[in-house]
Amino acid sequence: MGHSRMVWPAVLLTLVAFGGAFAGSPGAGGSYVGDVNVSAILDSFSVSYDKRVRPNYGGPPVDVGVTMYVLSISSLSEVQMARLWMSESPCMC
Repeated sequence: MGHSRMVWPAVLLTLVAFGGAFAGSPGAGGSYVGDVNVSAILDSFSVSYDKRVRPNYGGPPVDVGVTMYVLSISSLSEVQMARLWMSESPCMC
């Protein structure tokens, strides 16, 4: 109950603040919201961006999680499949 009392004033304030901005300038093609040039704001994010430098350079490495889904597999050939055997028993080499 206490959480919803905090959320609704924030939602109401956001709607009041941005409600008039979304109503203005309908023919601008989406680059303006009210009097704000959204394209210029987005372009300003990439001014100092260097794709050769990793995020948080000089600090600890950044963990990146990737999720991939296989949508289809075209054809399988048992002849061309490679086999890898990993045994948990100690090697007697």
